Amino acid sequence: MIGLSYLASVQHRSILWLLADGWTSYAAEIQSRGLLEFLAHVAFVLGKETDSPVGTTRQRAICLSLARAREEYQVLKAAEDAGKLEAGRAVPALERVRLYENLHRTEGCSWPSGPWPCLVDGKPCKHKGQWPCRDTQNPRPRVMVRYSIDLLSRRLKRAGLLDLYITSSLLAHQELLDRIFRSVGDRDIPSPATYQYRAIILAAALSAYGQGLGWILEFYSADAAKELGGAWNQIYQRREFAEAVAGSWDGAKPPQH
Repeated sequence: MIGLSYLASVQHRSILWLLADGWTSYAAEIQSRGLLEFLAHVAFVLGKETDSPVGTTRQRAICLSLARAREEYQVLKAAEDAGKLEAGRAVPALERVRLYENLHRTEGCSWPSGPWPCLVDGKPCKHKGQWPCRDTQNPRPRVMVRYSIDLLSRRLKRAGLLDLYITSSLLAHQELLDRIFRSVGDRDIPSPATYQYRAIILAAALSAYGQGLGWILEFYSADAAKELGGAWNQIYQRREFAEAVAGSWDGAKPPQH
């Protein structure tokens, strides 16, 4: 989880930089997808998206880490075999695979030997078909992300999480051009993002990043998690932030201190 938090920190910083400019703010929506994947993976490891998590926290962390290591190795090995990387670049990744495989054998897979414990509407949850360590030939740990975000959206009562995950994907695939174009007279022209758009993306990024960090801190220290929550709440309570989300801030007002 610590490694995930470092990656999320880089992604969060990049979103802040992108949101500083109206034109690059559209890319911030795409970049926010990484923070949602961070949130989903942390929730999976800590069992936050269900009342009946499968296996132990340590087992789920190893299952996810093994799948991530396998995918990384496959990508590097393919590039090495194609002559795009110098020989030996994939060796450290292979060593990580072997490390997690040994841990996987020692700790035992979180996949249950009996009935599937996590049920949704009386049926096994979709994670049963998406468990990260099960596919050794085509490891894709991120396939579980959308379902985890769907579950979290309902449990946390934040429908915007799933909406953002979907729209960020569409934007990344060159869709949702209405985000960029504005009607001016009888024609549509590309325009920089509004303050309201930028504030909404910032709020969503803070929500995903803050929630994930909060869960990690809570795992180690409830006091540290509480302190982080207080700092995050101060951001949401700022006058100009609330006004920007509501669409009533024009950027000309002095900031509140």
